[in-house]
Amino acid sequence: MRKHAILAVYTYFLSEMTRFNGVLGLGLSGGITGVTLKIAFDSSKQAGSTTAYGGVADASAEKSERFTSPESLDMVHRLRRVSDCVLVGRGTVDFDDCTLTVRRVPCDTQPTRVVFDPSLSLLKKKDDYKMLNDGHDVIIYHCCDTTPGFLLPAITLVDARSAECNTKISPTFVVNDLQSRGIHHVMVEGGPLTALSFLKERSRTGKTR
Repeated sequence: MRKHAILAVYTYFLSEMTRFNGVLGLGLSGGITGVTLKIAFDSSKQAGSTTAYGGVADASAEKSERFTSPESLDMVHRLRRVSDCVLVGRGTVDFDDCTLTVRRVPCDTQPTRVVFDPSLSLLKKKDDYKMLNDGHDVIIYHCCDTTPGFLLPAITLVDARSAECNTKISPTFVVNDLQSRGIHHVMVEGGPLTALSFLKERSRTGKTR
């Protein structure tokens, strides 16, 4: 990796684990759901930083030249390849115009892309984002009363509001919903607030091993 860059990869499980063959060869079965968090930190102090490490790389790794070496990029794409879905927040899509597809390593089936977008703001400019127009599957979790009438068939909108909260998206709700869709390995690429929401949920529920 480049000097002053740290790539952190952390995998935890939301239910009992039956087998684990390393983060790049994750084996999940039955009702097991694993979550992998990938965040790149910059240890050199940057202007405007809000973290002790100087900043968090845009998690999609598609505009992360300051943080990411070719070897780290290859690792990210291997992680995507062994994941059922790749999850990010709205800001990562807006900032990076990322696709979250596997391109740097061979891949037979692309992971589903999952986005947290409470207000569905991305859909107001949907023609501007490659992810929303490339024909690969996208699931967008939101908290809106109304949704747009026309979307590509590959885009699925899911109302993530709950009785406990109707303004924020719960990672537990999302993981349970994804599991019902046959998605059992979730890779969270960012951004930092999205990753933090998963870590807070992990701490609150304690459903890890």
